[in-house]
Amino acid sequence: MLVIVTGIESVGKPLIAKKISEKLNSFDQYKFNDYVINFSDDNLDIFDNTGKLVYERNGVHLLLHNEDGSLNEKGLNDLNQIFNFRQLISNTIFSTKNEFADVRIDLGFNKQEDIFVDYYPILRFYNNRKVDNVVIYGTFSKSILDHIFQLIGTDLKVLNIIRNPSTSFLLDTFNHTMPPVLPDSQFYNIVPIDPALSYAATPIVDSLIGSIGLMSFEYVTTVKYEDIIINQQFEFNGDTILLQDYINFNGILSKYDFEELIPNITDDKISWIDEFNKVFADMSLYYNFPTTTYHDLFTPFGYQPLSYNTIIQPPSDN
Repeated sequence: MLVIVTGIESVGKPLIAKKISEKLNSFDQYKFNDYVINFSDDNLDIFDNTGKLVYERNGVHLLLHNEDGSLNEKGLNDLNQIFNFRQLISNTIFSTKNEFADVRIDLGFNKQEDIFVDYYPILRFYNNRKVDNVVIYGTFSKSILDHIFQLIGTDLKVLNIIRNPSTSFLLDTFNHTMPPVLPDSQFYNIVPIDPALSYAATPIVDSLIGSIGLMSFEYVTTVKYEDIIINQQFEFNGDTILLQDYINFNGILSKYDFEELIPNITDDKISWIDEFNKVFADMSLYYNFPTTTYHDLFTPFGYQPLSYNTIIQPPSDN
């Protein structure tokens, strides 16, 4: 199976992709020859068939030694095989960034047959897989995924993670030293009417358009980031994916967001959010944007614009 993790920016796609790969391929406790390997711990714990710990990278090395202290050649060979196997499963995840988000086609500026994105690296990754399930994460638009679905059919499963665009935009400002201008995005011929509004962050725009278009596809599971941090898990393809690292702060931010990211966002970047909310709540502010397709980029997700103070508001004691 080919799993693609896509969605809005600032949702932690790499970690979610890793957790899905672990779950689908049972990497937490993986049997390999006469051993059980714990891949959920970066320390790499290896147990023999009696449950005895025989190897821990920074501690126990029983696997490598005989009872008299001499080198166990078989144990060394087994360990090398396990390391090779671990490298194999680490290659079940492939990052694409946002190179597969051709929103021009999604918005009707180009025809479907005019797609210019080379998605064959994805197909090669899928066809050359060494385990049952491989995972790709990045930003995808519906036109690209539809092409892939036509080629591999129901073996394609997509997770579309959405988040309030205001929050996503605020956290994504780390990637920018100044407000990015819209002509740098893949829209090309969509420019803001008001030059003062030329601050749209390209990854945000592309991911928003892409995520909206995916919500109606049968092979796509759409999950709200806010639900993930509240429940520390989500359902995907009949499995429960646990995300204990995603700890809720106020139903909008995770504790990591609030403690590690928010304090480092400067005042000038905080001021961008009001402008972002204004224009993406009314896409008619952009010249030539097809507002008959999307009048705004909040409502299709079921969200409303959020102010900075609302985003960071501590949880109620009640």
